[in-house]
Amino acid sequence: MASVIALLERAQLKKHAKSVALGAVLPIDSFVTSERSFATELSYGGALYLVIEGANPGELWLVAALEAPETSGVRMGDKRKPGWYSPVNVTPVTDISSLRGKLRIRDDLGTAFEEPRILTPAMDRAVRELLDEVDAPVIAHVETVAKPPALDRELPPLERAVRYLAGGHIATAIQALAEAWRASRAPVVADLIDRATRLQPEYHRPLFDRRMSWDDDKEATKIWNAAFDADPVSAMPQLLLNLAVGGGESAISQRAKRLAELPLDPRFGARVVELLSSRPSWDVGRWWLPVVDLWLRSK
Repeated sequence: MASVIALLERAQLKKHAKSVALGAVLPIDSFVTSERSFATELSYGGALYLVIEGANPGELWLVAALEAPETSGVRMGDKRKPGWYSPVNVTPVTDISSLRGKLRIRDDLGTAFEEPRILTPAMDRAVRELLDEVDAPVIAHVETVAKPPALDRELPPLERAVRYLAGGHIATAIQALAEAWRASRAPVVADLIDRATRLQPEYHRPLFDRRMSWDDDKEATKIWNAAFDADPVSAMPQLLLNLAVGGGESAISQRAKRLAELPLDPRFGARVVELLSSRPSWDVGRWWLPVVDLWLRSK
């Protein structure tokens, strides 16, 4: 898992051009690109920082931070342009020129960003510190809500989902939507589940309190399993985002087996496809079996 910094082309910034000013919050939610050099790292989580040249030559302005973005084209019927998509940016335009040295940006921006750059943990931390967001994406304040009402199970699942969403019970609504999807396998319902998932606070909340490497297998697996055991429904965004974080091939296999214990969910297959397509160099082995089985059952 790593964060990435990329130069936002003026063409992509065109509709926000008049609003670009230090302190302004630009409603950017995507970065259109066919470049795949950073796909593996960013698929595991992290942020995609978008920058432009500031008002004066040599200035480096961060105009958006796309938290835990997903790549397009991995879901059936996804017609979005090639690129990365996330909840809308909430980070204000910030002058990060003081970080050019730490980020090793010594050339002009066009030369420095011929390709998006993968940040080291130290570089990422430097950006977070400047944004006053060390190790924590921007998370909207969420008021405590009452427990979801017990609805008549005879009601159609989609009707239950609508009622739960109206009351702010997103996780319970997703369960009802998943029930409808298992009965129909309709892509449009799978898309609704994905959209609802992005509304959950857990979608923007890190599972680990530090960067995890494959050497942290035991610790990462312990934390992942603890989240699964505590509340897999609410923690599902974190569980899927971190399916391959901090563990080797056997850890991914074991986590896939645990997910297979739950009722089928279209998010399972979508995440597996995303991981496999971004890591084609993985050796085919026995560990693939539960992962591919999870995909086949939930696609």
